[in-house]
Amino acid sequence: MSFEKYEKKGGRFSEPMVSISVAGQISINRATIDKFIGKTKFVNLYFDKDKFAIGIKPTEKYTDNAFKLTSNEIQSNSSISGKSFLKHCGVDFKISKRYVPTWSDKEEMLIIKVG
Repeated sequence: MSFEKYEKKGGRFSEPMVSISVAGQISINRATIDKFIGKTKFVNLYFDKDKFAIGIKPTEKYTDNAFKLTSNEIQSNSSISGKSFLKHCGVDFKISKRYVPTWSDKEEMLIIKVG
């Protein structure tokens, strides 16, 4: 027999990606954090009902409306507990989905078209 060892490639995306899970978690991969968010620990969430898009705007300060970015142990991604936000906006999260975000210089925020 001639076995070939499988070399694990890892599940990380090198391109910006945002996921919304069935639990209502909004996960932002490391490429997105590095390119757009930086070391910011908080974000404000916005919703454009006409374009059915989520806006994620980094902020340095905590306020009553800010969401904390939580990083996992190995710092490969960050997440926001956004269940109440998603429900309020009518975003369906019955199935986990991935989205390619864009950056708006005008709005200074990450934009995710969810519909």
